[in-house]
Amino acid sequence: MSSASKTFRNSNSSYWHHELEATGATIIDVDYLDEESIAAAAESYGNDRALDILGTFLASRYLLPSLKKSEFGKFVNITSEASIAVNDCGTHISYRVPKSALNALSISVVIELRVAEENIAVLCVDPGEAPTKLSRWAGYWSKRLCAQHFKQMEKVTIEKTGLFVNWRGHK
Repeated sequence: MSSASKTFRNSNSSYWHHELEATGATIIDVDYLDEESIAAAAESYGNDRALDILGTFLASRYLLPSLKKSEFGKFVNITSEASIAVNDCGTHISYRVPKSALNALSISVVIELRVAEENIAVLCVDPGEAPTKLSRWAGYWSKRLCAQHFKQMEKVTIEKTGLFVNWRGHK
């Protein structure tokens, strides 16, 4: 590798490290040609990735008995259209993958609840672009828009369980 391409690679890597860190991502350096480096990276990865989906799974598990007692229960999972949209730019994989896993978990819960003949619906909602650190505080949420989200959730019936609804109400 020429020194020019090494310089480009290093400066480019530095740029992306900075961009990722700005979103709150954890950066782990790994040399995929070195087994010890891979083992060390796996060790340092920790359990924080489990939070992306485990929290929703555990909440569903522990809230289920209470929802079974209700006349009509609902699980509403906040997800993103980014998880199902075409990824032609190759970005935000650390955001897209956990949201995709959340969608898969939601559908699995839908199937289990149907088989058990429970009167509990599951809805995946994309709330739209919220002003967060990940979006660099860009977004268009308002009190009116939040009220629209609740209206969408209220409309869900057991027949519509498993739907993916965006902030405009589109399925």
